[in-house]
Amino acid sequence: MWVFTNRGFISVVKKGPEDAFMVRARDKKHLTALFPGQKIIETRQADYRWRCIIDQKQLTDFMSRLSTTIDYDNFKNSIKDHAYHDACSRVWGVMYEYQNRSI
Repeated sequence: MWVFTNRGFISVVKKGPEDAFMVRARDKKHLTALFPGQKIIETRQADYRWRCIIDQKQLTDFMSRLSTTIDYDNFKNSIKDHAYHDACSRVWGVMYEYQNRSI
């Protein structure tokens, strides 16, 4: 699952034991912002360089908290990091093209 927030982008996949999830990021500061205090593993050979392992409860709590942090009426305009804003804008453009593919 891809999750875009105004504080970072992560990819969450099922990994390891039954209740373990791997949270992956392309920017370490996204993990530190979204999962403060979590041990971050760096893997230079992987497509997502930074990752951490969380359990089902941590994932559920995180997803629940996300809904309480939305205080904006325009997602892209709420992103403070310029480079991340530009990346999200490009994703928005690609998905807009996807939406209009058969119209």
